[in-house]
Amino acid sequence: MQMVVEQKTPIVSVLMPTYNCEAYVDEAIQSILNQEFQDFELLLLHKKSNDKSLEIIEKKIKSDLRARIIDCSELNLSDTLNYGLTLAKGIYIARMDADDVSTKNRFNEQIRCLEQNSLDICGSHVLQINESGKLLDAKIMPLSPENIAIRLAYGVPFAHGSVLMRREFIHKNDLKYDSAGIAEDYSLWIKFFYRKAKMGNANEFLFKYRVLDSSASVRLGKENRLACKKLRKEYIKVNKNVLIEYLDRIGNQYINFNLDEKKYILILSIVGIEVFGYKNFYFFFKKSNAKVIALAISALILAMI
Repeated sequence: MQMVVEQKTPIVSVLMPTYNCEAYVDEAIQSILNQEFQDFELLLLHKKSNDKSLEIIEKKIKSDLRARIIDCSELNLSDTLNYGLTLAKGIYIARMDADDVSTKNRFNEQIRCLEQNSLDICGSHVLQINESGKLLDAKIMPLSPENIAIRLAYGVPFAHGSVLMRREFIHKNDLKYDSAGIAEDYSLWIKFFYRKAKMGNANEFLFKYRVLDSSASVRLGKENRLACKKLRKEYIKVNKNVLIEYLDRIGNQYINFNLDEKKYILILSIVGIEVFGYKNFYFFFKKSNAKVIALAISALILAMI
């Protein structure tokens, strides 16, 4: 039986916004309480709900001094998270959502990955689950800083609820979520890049993301997509030369390719030359046997059209 003791200066601060989440919040909280790494505080950033969320939360944490409820009823999600960043005491700040699940070894593995690679932010691979917890899909996230920089050109390199971040880096660089509350995670990851953060993902599946029709990304679908497109185009415009350098560096890692992959290379190199007017992309694709990378770059090209 694990002994729970009060910690004044925890190693990890967990930020979990909660709102109308009665169906899943018990499991989400339990997945944090069950962590093998026990030196944490759990900040439940609660917005007044129309269901029994608060009652479930209060019952769940009543005997655990590491967890506390903070009233954020007057704040939107971005401002709620920014408030949480100011309250966090830990060396690391972990994000967690009230309808998702962390594996019991998540904090251990992410802290190890952060320290061994001198990272400022660390996520993980992601399992997608449905309402009942059934596995829907597995998402492989980029591991190296170069691959993460490339991923930022066409999407997010982290599942938002999966990240562990260095609090010192956040405060030193005055990093905050955009108050508008649209594409707030994508915008923040780009800010990390501009502040020269070293970013990575643990090469493990440490997080289960629940796909729901009621999730914010679904509710704000069109608005979110437009905001992401604007961020993406600006990011590529500013960092085009750096991205090409990274692509060439990654391309040098691959020297063999089969016939099907040659077709991807040929098509995408033609598109790349048409769009950019030079042959950098051809040289990259000629070296690459990674269909995944080819598809990723096709998305990058399309983002610039």
